Amino acid sequence: MNIIKECFNSYGMEYVDAIGLNGTNKQKIWSGDSIEYIKAFNTYIFYNSYLRRPSDCRGTLDELIKMYNEDKEYLEDEIHKNYIKHFGSIKAGLFDFDTLLKKLYACEDNLKIVEPKAKSRKHYNYCKNIIQSCISLIENAYEVS
Repeated sequence: MNIIKECFNSYGMEYVDAIGLNGTNKQKIWSGDSIEYIKAFNTYIFYNSYLRRPSDCRGTLDELIKMYNEDKEYLEDEIHKNYIKHFGSIKAGLFDFDTLLKKLYACEDNLKIVEPKAKSRKHYNYCKNIIQSCISLIENAYEVS
């Protein structure tokens, strides 16, 4: 929980005990006493997310440190993504959609030559669909004259 507290503090967010989801909407506050029920940004941040169970935390000191760092990175990333999504907005003229579209085209082209194994096919198809969806969203925003 210290990782989560430090991360929220870095965004200037305040802990409030026992507040409902709606109370966190458009407010820089968070609540929750266990990782599965951390509330902020009008949602449960880690609900149904990847969470390492305590029984999974076995191994050498180096392995445990690696797990800790992976979990810390995951927790900080989830909070960051939700913070940006909830409070952020794109400043007109400061975002380069042309470059983004070129990079998405490059990803799409590279995926065409990847041959996923059976175990990773589901994730491969998911990523492929997301890339194609992003391309469509950007292409539909362009005016062609």
